[in-house]
Amino acid sequence: MQVHRPVFSTSSPGKILLTGEYFVLWGATAYALPTLHRHYLNVFDNTHSPNHQWTTWYNNQQIFSCEIDKQTLEPLLLKGSENSAHFIKNILQASHQINPAPFAKIYHFDTRLTFAPEWGLGSSSSLIVNFARFIDANPFVLHRKVSKGSGYDVACAHYEKPLLFQNPENPEVKFVNPDFNFTHHLYFLPLNIKKDSQTAVNEILSKSVSSTLLQKASEISKRVSQANDIDTFSWLLSKYTQLVVENLRISNPLEKLFDDFSGTLKPLGAWGGDLVLVASREKEEDIRKYFTSKGYPTLLKWHEVIKTSNLNSKHE
Repeated sequence: MQVHRPVFSTSSPGKILLTGEYFVLWGATAYALPTLHRHYLNVFDNTHSPNHQWTTWYNNQQIFSCEIDKQTLEPLLLKGSENSAHFIKNILQASHQINPAPFAKIYHFDTRLTFAPEWGLGSSSSLIVNFARFIDANPFVLHRKVSKGSGYDVACAHYEKPLLFQNPENPEVKFVNPDFNFTHHLYFLPLNIKKDSQTAVNEILSKSVSSTLLQKASEISKRVSQANDIDTFSWLLSKYTQLVVENLRISNPLEKLFDDFSGTLKPLGAWGGDLVLVASREKEEDIRKYFTSKGYPTLLKWHEVIKTSNLNSKHE
């Protein structure tokens, strides 16, 4: 582990997409919020190797490492996920195309996550934002070179504010501070099943939707951002879930897993993995017992995940 000062440092937050998944790819409005959890990038001069070095850490544990060929930017001596190596290669090569100047020297790229990768909080999008800063580029330009996603997650990581996002080709962003006075009823449940977002994007883009459907999805996202009571909020989440199930023919896995739960459960991200939003008036102790009995002992409070410095968190 290098102990000298980095030549470049930055970080960006993860994100939570409350509504807008799938339909945002066709231009519907999505509502997303930044998280407390962040992705850090430190870049060190590397004078002891002919190649770049890359390390990724989570909870002080190294979860990925490789060397990177200085000429081709291909990962070498891989220790960890091949999918991660492929994405890192794409980011490095795209970054070099946009601005080759920073790659004239040999570096050690050291990245650190404060959230579990399988939570789906946006380790890829936050890395895009961090690298865009390293090469002094527009993060949306870099995003479009490495991803077919809408870019809402890049916007959330870049601006670090709750926002309504629309139009993947030419992003339109509106900052909306929610006046949620019921966050003590909201939790996040990790399913610990990391879904491949790019695979989900490719599958969805093979389908087609009507402009009327996109308008309905957009309207729900806007209303969610303005919700001021738990019942309206929960009803809107259920309406959005129903919209996805009925029109995209995607099954909601939560219906079978938690069919007797007293409250509202909303899949987040690519359905079937990542986090689940839990909204319930039941006592926290009872909610935790319920999910533990189902084999899911980790339940995160809203304020443990969402960046709340600019949000209201009053109680009803």
